[in-house]
Amino acid sequence: METAAIRPHISATELADATVCQAELVAIGVVRGWLDARELEVVRRLDELAETDYSLFPQGVVAAASKTSLMSAGRLRDRAGACGASPHPSPLSRLQPTVCGS
Repeated sequence: METAAIRPHISATELADATVCQAELVAIGVVRGWLDARELEVVRRLDELAETDYSLFPQGVVAAASKTSLMSAGRLRDRAGACGASPHPSPLSRLQPTVCGS
């Protein structure tokens, strides 16, 4: 993911009044949902890769990359596993966050 390309879009809107601010907060919530959904996909993929690469410690990779504890990474993996078992399609396919993606 090229994060530098995102920065200009984030600060492009002039926050002129409360209506614009409210719309911006709504947009931030939607994007946050997309990022959460993608994070869960990445975590599920790490778990898949670990099934054949026994030296891969997915929880450690998640903790190091997200600068969180192993416990927090474990909770994220639990959430990813639960959402992976969910009958809902990926929120990225519809560009709408779901319970598992937000």
